Order: sequence, then structure tokens, then C-alpha cells
Amino acid sequence: MQKNKVVKIICMVFAFLITVYVSLTYISVGNFNLISFGKSTGLLFSESQPQSYNREYIVVHQSVNVSEPNGVGTISHDYSLSFDQLPKDIVAISLNFDSSKASLGNVSLNVLSGENNTSFNISTSANTLLIQAGIQNADEIKITSRFDQYGGAVVSNEEVVSISSVKINAEEDIKLLKKQFLFDLLESMVVSAIIWLIVFLILKSKADAKIFKNTFSIEKTFLVTALVVGVIFALLFPVYQIPDEQTHINIIYEELNWDINIKTQGDISNFADTIRIIRNYDEKVNLSTYVDMQIASPLPDDFSVPSIKLIRHLPQAVGFVLTSLLRMPLWICVSFAEICAVIVYAIFGYLAVKLMPFKKELMTAIMLLPICLQEFPSLSYDSFLMASYFLLFAYILHVKFTKEEFTLIDVAIMVALIAVIVITKIPYALVALLIVTIPVSKIDFNFGFFKLNGELIKKRKVAFSILAAFLIAVAAVGAIKILPYISEGKTFIGAMYDIKASIKLVFLTVKAYFGEWLTQITGDLGWFDTPVALIFTVFVILNLLFLNLFDYNNKSKCPFEKNPFKKIELVIVFVVALGMTFVTVLSMFGWTMKAYGIDMNTLTTSEVASYMNQIPYIGGLQGRYFVPIIPLLLVPCYFPKFSASIQKINYKAYLCGYHLTVYIYLFVVVLKRYWI
Repeated sequence: MQKNKVVKIICMVFAFLITVYVSLTYISVGNFNLISFGKSTGLLFSESQPQSYNREYIVVHQSVNVSEPNGVGTISHDYSLSFDQLPKDIVAISLNFDSSKASLGNVSLNVLSGENNTSFNISTSANTLLIQAGIQNADEIKITSRFDQYGGAVVSNEEVVSISSVKINAEEDIKLLKKQFLFDLLESMVVSAIIWLIVFLILKSKADAKIFKNTFSIEKTFLVTALVVGVIFALLFPVYQIPDEQTHINIIYEELNWDINIKTQGDISNFADTIRIIRNYDEKVNLSTYVDMQIASPLPDDFSVPSIKLIRHLPQAVGFVLTSLLRMPLWICVSFAEICAVIVYAIFGYLAVKLMPFKKELMTAIMLLPICLQEFPSLSYDSFLMASYFLLFAYILHVKFTKEEFTLIDVAIMVALIAVIVITKIPYALVALLIVTIPVSKIDFNFGFFKLNGELIKKRKVAFSILAAFLIAVAAVGAIKILPYISEGKTFIGAMYDIKASIKLVFLTVKAYFGEWLTQITGDLGWFDTPVALIFTVFVILNLLFLNLFDYNNKSKCPFEKNPFKKIELVIVFVVALGMTFVTVLSMFGWTMKAYGIDMNTLTTSEVASYMNQIPYIGGLQGRYFVPIIPLLLVPCYFPKFSASIQKINYKAYLCGYHLTVYIYLFVVVLKRYWI
């Protein structure tokens, strides 16, 4: 018996070490390549011959091919690094770029070794770049850059990227890679330990029961988790490291009608020099200048009535105003504004989970996706927007499936949430169309002098149908009249001019960027300069799909015998999801035109429709834009048989393990990126 225990322990240790190695591979190189990773790891701790080369060793072979008008312009550069003697083992390659040159295009570094060609995609946004190569017996190094520009004449005959010097196996680079390797090793051990903890908890029901013997409602668990994790990540992400955060500070001042432009306020404009860190992985936060108690947030000379648009940043604005009036240090003002956003998101999320009639576990996971952990503890209006959206979605389902009556109070709550969404981002307001799935029999509107209920509507079916058709027609005409005065309105009208072309354009855009959006949703953090390992992205997606089978927290405490959505309701929900995707993609058409140097204000609707036939896809879209569509796609997909078959799994242990893995991994990634 004792021998069996020893064998089991040895097997567990061996399995743990394999898991650590696999995790380390993904964390370090981003893909499953154990052999090449092993070679590069070995080279990392071997004696390496350093070499340094200046511009004179770089020969540029340039080819430019431009077709006009409105065709495809391609600038291609081929940099051959003509070295007389390359080191036998190339562990590290450090590139220095000329910051005065353009930083565009897809740039790759290729190390040729015999018939083997190892390629590395590189970013030219920073002044320097360090690559762990792990190449033996290299013959040649090449760097190629390619930039495709649609619009023909927009393309200029300029260099895409300019390299000033190259270092191979520099001593300081080797030290940095060793430090990074040890950090990755620690990170992989933590991840592996959590994986095995999850396996242990799931397989050992007795241990599982002891740890999770207390009963905690899932909505209270979400509230506490969102508050704790939100505050941690609010402090962990430096100011301006979340997309457009600098812009959002300026917008908050504009919405408050404070005459403050951060471009003229050096302390806010650069905020302790954190702008320096953007897309520059080797740069870290200077804590001594970041936490500066001497710099106070500016106040305007005169105070006036805020704009209605302030609703977009309401939580953050409250934090800003309170701390600014108290003349608190700037970093406290910003941090408190972010914490106010965390509090509101946590409360709205708590209500959303509580109101969800089923799939509370899924809703919890969606609201705590990696990209949400970045956005909701920030100065971005996405925080209040997503909180309002998730609450509206849950409230509609609550009225549809749980509440006995649909009253005027429910309408008022929905209208308030819809107003927040419309003022912030119109495409998401399409979720309000789900109100039509609420049974007519639940309507009970008491106007005091008049009562409108489901029974009356059924009796006067024809009259109410005519009235509904009339109201829809009036709304459509009103939309046509109003849309041209909305920034995206001309785009939507132009799309209707040539619906076939607009659908094709949206399809090609989704096809081109779907993988990138998926990666961003699961953790391409910061200014898309803090990626996560590929295995982590797969882990989050698979767990989200698996959690879609869970339904432990509905009123009956067991899965339904059939899908609670009727077939026609499923069609409506999926049509709303498709419509929201369509409108969300089209909403960035104006941004795309601006990138081509075309002002949307100068175009007619017919010209807008014409350009939809010319451009290949719409740019500027980010994965976070599609988070609100996820519940529309997953919640209606109900699988009773599968849900019933997994009832033996302790969902508390599973949820705990999943979320702990996500939080700890992202904590390490962000800590490593900005602070260590």
C-alpha cells in the first residue's frame, strides 16, 4: 500500500513538472513548441559571443509598387544585414530604430540557418526591441517590412522603418532575458499549481465539500470579487495605459464644462511620464514620480452646469469633482475616479446577476472577462456603459421569465438604462428590441385615469396592431430625419443605399479581424502591447463555452427540461445580435474614411455608399466593442441534457478555480509589464 502511494506521488510530481514545462512554453513563446523552447532555454545559459553592428552593416533593397487611382499601394523594404562573421549561437537580438522615421507596416526579422528560416514578427513602435532568438549556426539575418495602403495617392515613397543599429548577444540583453526567464518560470509554476488544484477539487468531492461547505449567493460573490479585483487592477494599470484614457480625461472636463485642456496641463497631459511606457515593453513606471503628493488636480476659474453627456462618465466624474474640490494630489484624484467606476460596476453587476433568471454563472464570467478587468476599473466610459448594458439585458430577461407583471416602473428603469446606452454608444441600444419578447399577457400599465393590460390588448388586437404599425412607421421616419445629424447617421443611411455592399464590407471586416478581436477580449491588454499566452486565450474561450452549460442558480436549482426561449424568440435574439454586430462595425466607417484623409461631412449619402464598394474592410475596431454581443449569442443556447449531466460537478469549486487562474495570471502579466 505504501509503495502504491509512493508511485502515485512520483506520478503526480512528474505530471506537475510536465504541466510546468508546457505552461512555461506557452507563457514564454506563445505557442506549443517544446523543442525550440528547450533549445533557446539551453542557449540562454550558455556562453555566447557578443557582436554589435551599426548602420554601415545594413544594406537596404527597396521596391515600391503603387497603383492608382484608389488602388492598392504597397511599399516593401528588404534590409539585408551583411555581417562578415555571425556568432555560432544567437541567443538575443536587440534592434534600435530611428524614431524620426515612420513606424508602419508588418515588419519581420528572419534568421537564415542553412535551409531553415526562423521568422519573428516585430513591433517598431518602440525605439528598441529585444528578441530571444535561440538560433544555432546562423548564416544571414534579414529584416523585411511591408505596408499596404489603400487609396493609391495616399502612399508616399518614404521608408517604412529605419534601423540604426543591431546588437547580438549583448551582455545586458542576456541578463534581461535570464531575469525574464526566471519570472516566467515562477509564473508557470503558479499557473500549474492552480490547474492541479482545480483538478484536485473537481475529482475529490469530499475535499471540495469541506472547502465550499458554506453557502454564498453567486451575486454576493460577484459583488465582493468585482470590488476587490477591480480596485487591484485599477491601481495595477498605470494611468493612460488603457486605450484612449488620456482622451477620456479631457472629455470628462469638457462634459463638466470645466475650461481645462489637458494638452496645456503638463502634469495631466503626460501623467508622471507614463506616456513613455505605451508600446514600449522594456519601460516601467517610475513610482517616485507616479505617486507625487505635490501635484494637485486643476480646477476651472468658473463652474457651470455640466453637459447631459456627463452621464457617460458619471462615476468617474463624481470621483474627480470630489477629490479636486478637496485639492487632493492628482494621482489620488485619478485613482479615486477609477475606484468610483469600480463601485458602480460592481453594484450594477450584482443586480444583473441577481436578476438573471438563469445562467448566472455565465453572466458572472462574461462581466469578469479579461478585457472587462481592464476596462471597468478605468476612466473610460466603457465602464458605466457595460454596467448599464448588462443590467438592462438581465432586467429584460427578469421581466420576461420571472416577474409576474410588466409595469410602468419597469418601463422607467429600462428607459433610464437605454438613455445611458444611447448617449454613450448607439449600437448597443439595439438590445432594447428584446422587449418585444416579453409576453403581452404580462403588460399592466396603470396611468391612473387609464389602465392598459394584456387582456385589453388581446381583445383589441386589430386596433393595437394598427397603432403599433403606425408608431413603427413614425419611428422609422423620425430616425431617417434624425440620423443625418448623428455622427454615424450618414453611414447607416449610406449602408441602406447599397445594403448588399455594406453587408459584404461588414463580412470581410469580421473575417479579417475576428481572431484579433478574440485575442483582445481575452487579454491583449494595455495599448495592445501586453499580450497573454495563446494557451490562456484558449483557456478562457473554452471555459466560457463550458460555463454556458451551467445552470445551478435558477429558482428550481436544476436545469430546465427544455430551452426556456421559444423558437421565434431565439430568432429575435440572434437577429438582434447580428444587427448589433453589423451596426457596431459600420459605426467605425467614419474613422476609416478619416484615416484615408476623407472628411465624412463633405460626403453625400450616395458617395458613402460608393466608398463601401471600394474599401476592403473597416478599421479601428477593437475586441472590447463586441463584449455586449456575447450574452446575446450564448444565453439563448440552452442544452438541457448536457446541463443535467454535469450536475455532479461542484460549480463553486470550478468557478473559483477558473476565476483564480484568470486573476492571478493577469495580475502577474500586468505586474511584470508595468512595474517589475
